[in-house]
Amino acid sequence: MSARTSAVLVLGAGFSTPAGVPSQRELLSHIHELTPMLGESEEVIRFQKAKQVVEDFLQAVFSECDRSVGERPWWEIELEDVYSVLDRALSEDDVLLRGSRRRDAGGCGLERTLSEDEPYDHERLYLVRNSLDTCIAYAISHATPADLSLYHAVYNELCARYDDWATISTNWDLLWDNTLQQCSSRCGQTVDYGVPARAMEDGSLLPRGGPLLYKLHGSLNWGSCPCCHGMFARTDGRLWVPQIMPAPCPRCGSNEETPSLRTFIITPTALKTIRNPIVQMVYDEAFALLRRATTVIFVGYSLPAADHNLRYLFRRGISTEASVKVILRDPGATDVFRRYQSLLGLPNDSLCTEGFESFFNLRGRCDRGSWNLS
Repeated sequence: MSARTSAVLVLGAGFSTPAGVPSQRELLSHIHELTPMLGESEEVIRFQKAKQVVEDFLQAVFSECDRSVGERPWWEIELEDVYSVLDRALSEDDVLLRGSRRRDAGGCGLERTLSEDEPYDHERLYLVRNSLDTCIAYAISHATPADLSLYHAVYNELCARYDDWATISTNWDLLWDNTLQQCSSRCGQTVDYGVPARAMEDGSLLPRGGPLLYKLHGSLNWGSCPCCHGMFARTDGRLWVPQIMPAPCPRCGSNEETPSLRTFIITPTALKTIRNPIVQMVYDEAFALLRRATTVIFVGYSLPAADHNLRYLFRRGISTEASVKVILRDPGATDVFRRYQSLLGLPNDSLCTEGFESFFNLRGRCDRGSWNLS
């Protein structure tokens, strides 16, 4: 990488939604609609069990909150609220009480009694959180398309426009990871996550020097070891869920005692903290990247208040001399853009409301039926 980066692409959920990957606002609804047949595989069975744990929790703890309109469907609850409540209860070692009423159990025609003497203690809350992570990973993995032609076109356009560019992403999915891998493999390169990473399969160090991708919220193909703090990435282009496919640490494990890898995602919660040393390193490298950038392009990122660490990073990292563009989609783009203007002081012409397909001149260059570029 040169001393001064030409462009930094900052990706949010709006970058993946044209491919059918659900945004955070859509995840619980998407999980609700996923009803694969039992018996297909161990993965499906574990997803169904995790979904039931999450559904029971949300019905018990959240569904009575709005008494003026009656019980809410659990899939309409804000994901940020769910994670914030779970994380606060776990950090404080609190117990959450269940409401007392009889409910239909998951639409299966079975009634169960949820009484106040069945609270959610630390152990059960931890199970709920892990189950929610499992459901999200399963939902995203089954929504990610195999055809990445639209994103190959974005990659080619970036290479044509900029001599030097890199990516910062807030997304957990592997859509852009796999795009970079497929496109850069022509030159014998592999994705560079900006920090030392090892292959989850055998613990070998992954090669550096390929296209840079800093994933500030972690990734669903990453795992971390709670013992040696090593970062591991699955290298076959697929997501990884420890509850479905547990993996021992290939770096510090032994025959006597082998720690299991943990999921490596930062969830949408009001209690975000950056304590993991690998995540801190990713943030430090992203800061240096932004300081060198002459152009910063935000694509589909809504700059939510909960992302206070990122807001601080962008305010501190982006030079006042850098050209900044914000690529969003209507409706609501103007309201989101006001948050950018408040934080970064951007002029009105920094906003593009027609999506990244228009910004990169991709309309008509991909399959309209598949990618809805009209």
